[in-house]
Amino acid sequence: QFIRDFLIRDGMRLYNKIEYAKQDEIKKFLKKDLDTIIKKYRTEKASCFVKPKQSNIIWVFWGQGFENAPSIIKQCNRQLHYQASKSQNLQVIELDLRNYEKYVQLPKKVIEQFKSGSLSIVNFSDILRSFLLRDYGGVDRCNCVYEFNIK
Repeated sequence: QFIRDFLIRDGMRLYNKIEYAKQDEIKKFLKKDLDTIIKKYRTEKASCFVKPKQSNIIWVFWGQGFENAPSIIKQCNRQLHYQASKSQNLQVIELDLRNYEKYVQLPKKVIEQFKSGSLSIVNFSDILRSFLLRDYGGVDRCNCVYEFNIK
């Protein structure tokens, strides 16, 4: 009983002291190592923060091709095309694993990891989306969104 009471009462105090000490050390580490990086990006224009071109492109990706997508995805995609056609200035570009290279060149390492199976289709599409938006701008739209009205 004494040991249990000690651990509950004094053990929590000791645990809290250790946790606060860890947090202080982490803060010191981050401040020391990240301050120089933060200062660099505040003073220099970082190449990764390039503003994309203004674009009216709506990007949609279905790895296996939309012809092989489930019916709900096909229905959402048809509705997107219909709504976009009502607006003169919107362009929907459908991408899949057969045609994405027409628009963007991904790093070889990404492609190798995807082909080997160590990178999932979800992660692959996230990387693809990042490159497309960086290079072309526009909007990436989830395939399971049913568009009622695009203005």
